[in-house]
Amino acid sequence: MEESDLISRLRALSSAGRARPNQTARLREHIKHIEEALGVGASLQQVLDEFNVGQGDSAMTLSSFKSALKRVREAQRGGKGTREARSKGSPSASEHVAEAPAKPSMADFFLPRPAKK
Repeated sequence: MEESDLISRLRALSSAGRARPNQTARLREHIKHIEEALGVGASLQQVLDEFNVGQGDSAMTLSSFKSALKRVREAQRGGKGTREARSKGSPSASEHVAEAPAKPSMADFFLPRPAKK
């Protein structure tokens, strides 16, 4: 009986996790409205306070909000904000193969002697 209780509790946890997106995903969903509010003069703290309404223990701090906002903005511009944007925009390891620098010769270290008369 204990095993089935454990399984049902674990299933409830896994389904609860899927039902609620993380805070960065929520920010990404509402970025248009957040940018509009910031564009008309609302402060980051005011926007964050509204964003956190009803979030309880999972409310974002100002620092995490700024960081997530920066990542979302960079992703929108095609920058490095998300794993997807990084993987799309960055070259693969095989593309990073650079030519080996030329091996220096002794002539690189010595100046030629003046010609004798």
